[in-house]
Order: sequence, then C-alpha cells, then structure tokens
Amino acid sequence: MNSIGPINAPYPMPTAVVGATVNGKPSFLSIANVGILSRGTYLTGRIILLFLCLFLFGCATKQTNPEVVLQETNRVEGISFETGKAKAVVMNVIMEIVMDDGFDVDPITDETGNIVCNPRFMLSGILLEKTEGKEWNIQSKRSTTNYQVYLSAHVSERGAVQLKAVVLEPGLGKSVDYPKSEKLAEYYERAIKKKLRISVAK
Repeated sequence: MNSIGPINAPYPMPTAVVGATVNGKPSFLSIANVGILSRGTYLTGRIILLFLCLFLFGCATKQTNPEVVLQETNRVEGISFETGKAKAVVMNVIMEIVMDDGFDVDPITDETGNIVCNPRFMLSGILLEKTEGKEWNIQSKRSTTNYQVYLSAHVSERGAVQLKAVVLEPGLGKSVDYPKSEKLAEYYERAIKKKLRISVAK
C-alpha cells in the first residue's frame, strides 16, 4: 500500500465512540464532528490530546448531584388525565411507548402503579420535533445539543394517569426548562391517548 503523505482528508467523516465508567455504569457518546486545527503535526497532536482528555473528564464528571436534580424535578407539577381504561392496560401502553422512545424503565409492580424511567439524553433537534412538531436538521449545530430528560408516571386503579416529564438544560447548572418539560409531557399524553384509541384534543 502506498503512503498518501501528510494531507488533510476529513471526509468521509470518521465516527469515534468515547466513554467512561461513572458510578459503576458505562456512559458513552459517539463523535462525528471533526475539524482541522493546524497543519503542523506536533502542535496538532498536543492540542487534540488536550481536548480529548478534557472531554473524557467531562464525561466522567457531568453527572449532576442527585439531590439537586430531585429538588428541581419536584418543582415540576406534571399533567393528569383520565383514560377510562384498565390500570394494567394503561401501564403496558405507557411502558411500550417510553421504551420504544429509548428510555430504560425501572422495575415496577402493578400494586404501586408507578412507572419510573431512568434519565436519558435527548438531542435538542429530536426534543424540538416532539415539543414543537418541527422537523430538525442534523447539520445544525444546535440540533446536536443534549438535554437530560426524566420521565415518570403513576396510574391509578381507575386508569387515571399522572405524568411528569422533566427537561434539564445543557450545561453545569442543569436547571429545569419548564416550558419544554410541559410540552414534552403533553407529547407523551397525546401518544398514550392515541395508543389507547382515546380522542385527542387538537
């Protein structure tokens, strides 16, 4: 094989999977955005190494204090709605919807009626599509911002649902985005009602 020499050829764009183990759980992120920092090999290598180390450190430390998150999520009221369906049927539908949407669900029992999803990260473009109904473009830098999303529900014996979605802003503060949280909860309400064949108000 012949050497092509020191040329800049970032396309096709490579994808790297970078991760770390946080509190005993693996956390990873795929990276596909690359750029040319410098044509010099020595300086470029040192800068790339520095950014990679900082990124890995950020992966391991970006977890928010659970107590702070709990305080923030408790301030979100959520929404309530009636289904008129059996409790078990409603719970199965909710679990199917959230799992299809990428959430991991904690173990539940029919006695409690609680459905608690493990938090997940959602691209701002996907979040915008769910909350605003707008199509998103992966080429947009803003569309690749990650929001942390918490989702939980309680189903009563009569099939009434209390649904809470909490969207945390990107960044170190992790403050709650209340408008997005409310709109995301309304999105899942519509999805649940549609699956249960209940008329949805437009």
